[in-house]
Amino acid sequence: MGRTTSLTLSADEVASKRLSPASLAAGVASLREHGFVLIENAVPLPLLRRVAHRMQTDTPTMLQLAHEMHGRAPHVYTYGNLQQDPPFTLAECCGEEILANPWAIEIASEASDGAPRLAPHYTGNTNLPGSRTQPVHRDSSHRVDPLTRFVVNICPCDTTLVNGAIELWPGTHIESEVERDEREARYNGDGAQWGGEFPR
Repeated sequence: MGRTTSLTLSADEVASKRLSPASLAAGVASLREHGFVLIENAVPLPLLRRVAHRMQTDTPTMLQLAHEMHGRAPHVYTYGNLQQDPPFTLAECCGEEILANPWAIEIASEASDGAPRLAPHYTGNTNLPGSRTQPVHRDSSHRVDPLTRFVVNICPCDTTLVNGAIELWPGTHIESEVERDEREARYNGDGAQWGGEFPR
């Protein structure tokens, strides 16, 4: 795996909202080889801070309502991984950098021969104190050649090994089989479930 997995957008690329040919080629190569590419400077910090503040404000309210209605929080896969949607109001989450990131779309379009799938799935994962590690899983089934489905992860705050960084397994995307994944999903459920005790 000799290719880069990270791109830092230049001032020109940010201003034009277009990747240079070299950056586009590097991003596509990383996506095809590793299964992911990191794009730095892809979302303005003020926008990230605005989304993070809103979500941090919503978290205790969401947990309290969940406790009152169900006696437990909406965990995903395992305790402490809270399924929490980002804000929908444009004043707080507005920006194509989040809703339709132009550089991610450009790389996905090139990697998929112009046919990426945009699924109507806009959500987030908030790691609560004491949360446990999720089991290894794919967020979505996809075909490998060409790549046809993509997940864009945006971190509204700094993420580290302490507070819940994402774990990626480079190259495992090439093992994907849509039919097998869909069969396992039907057997195991979709993974999103209510479970565990409400954190006090």
